[in-house]
Amino acid sequence: MTCNEVATADIEADEELFTIPRSAVLTVENSELFTRLRGQATEERMETLPVHDFRADFLDGLGPWVSLILVMMYEYLKGPESRWWPYFDVLPSKFDTLMFWSSDELDELQASAVRDKIGKKYTDQVFRNDIVGMIAKHPDILLPTGTSEPKAEELIGMAHRMGSTIMAYAFDLEKSDNENEKDEEGFAEEEEDEWLPKGMVPLADMLNAEPEGDINAGAGWNNARLFYGESTLTMRATKSIQAGEEVFNDYGPLPRSDLLRRYGYITPKYAQHDVVEISRSTIVDVVTADHKLKKMVKDKLAYMAQKEVFEDGDEGGYDLTHPIRKDTRSCFSEDLLLFITVLLLDDSEYRQLKRQGKLPRVETVLQIDVAKILKRLIEVRVAQYPTAADEDQKLLADMGDDTTSRKAMAVQVRLGEKTILEECRDVLDVYV
Repeated sequence: MTCNEVATADIEADEELFTIPRSAVLTVENSELFTRLRGQATEERMETLPVHDFRADFLDGLGPWVSLILVMMYEYLKGPESRWWPYFDVLPSKFDTLMFWSSDELDELQASAVRDKIGKKYTDQVFRNDIVGMIAKHPDILLPTGTSEPKAEELIGMAHRMGSTIMAYAFDLEKSDNENEKDEEGFAEEEEDEWLPKGMVPLADMLNAEPEGDINAGAGWNNARLFYGESTLTMRATKSIQAGEEVFNDYGPLPRSDLLRRYGYITPKYAQHDVVEISRSTIVDVVTADHKLKKMVKDKLAYMAQKEVFEDGDEGGYDLTHPIRKDTRSCFSEDLLLFITVLLLDDSEYRQLKRQGKLPRVETVLQIDVAKILKRLIEVRVAQYPTAADEDQKLLADMGDDTTSRKAMAVQVRLGEKTILEECRDVLDVYV
């Protein structure tokens, strides 16, 4: 949706830009499908029929993502009879989000960890089970009256389109702002985002996004934010906006890899939030290359999970980031340093700490043995990318003004990650 919003007059900080009633937001609760399901459940209870898997809380059981996808498919299939039809008419039908990239296009991302976050096979299976399967069982309820049942692949394709629309344009419909719990930067945690109700908010979704500011200089680019009331959603200016300036929302501190995965585009101003993920399994492999550290590794991992250094069963890893204001430690999170420190403990040190129920203290000054592991991890990650940073820079230069093709965006993402690896390696040169 190539739209934006520009101020036609000077706007003061905290000035209201527009207000949308919650009743005008495309949500599960505001849809005709929700009303039909509730009516069906009431009718069953009145007729004392046994309650089957199609209760009034059926949509809740699907979770916020799949339930809104199903509702949007229902409203879309209604065509001009849907109150949302004019809205669907301006929403995009094609996307550059990673879900729609071919294998060859995804290969251009090289070793970026974002490739493991796409989950197309898993999503296809969810859509096949929770959407296609349920529509086949209950076409009289889940399809608008008079609609013939589409083929399975057509439904899956439509579900992907609606899912990508939600990913790119929907808002998490939080409670009123005085009830919300946010992180230090003003955003809900990503895990919490997954379970917040989703909604398509007309007009608010037309705003393009810029990050809150330069993490080194403190300068800000975005200038508006959505505030949540009991019955309304209000977009307010977070700073003064001059006539002719574009109004920008903020997606939060997303790396360009996630910006591309979720929204299908990138912008250089989000480069400051780029990350390089290093998996825990890679860290374990590098540390236990010293065979004497292999003996207790399983016990150490179990103990760290117990102490909530990481979640048991979580296969994720840790992010390397750009150094901030030459802070040599800022590339490496405290959790990463703690994880490596525990793995490096000799058996006697580890047993003593475990008996005391403690974890080692992460030193303020980076320790040489930890720095050596970090440097080796960077070497391993660099080797996973088939091209070097200078090759990518030349490739982008040869592409000229092309910055928005899928290949160009992929090269920018992988180059950003290689830049972080180089910066972190430079930081470690002081130690080893």
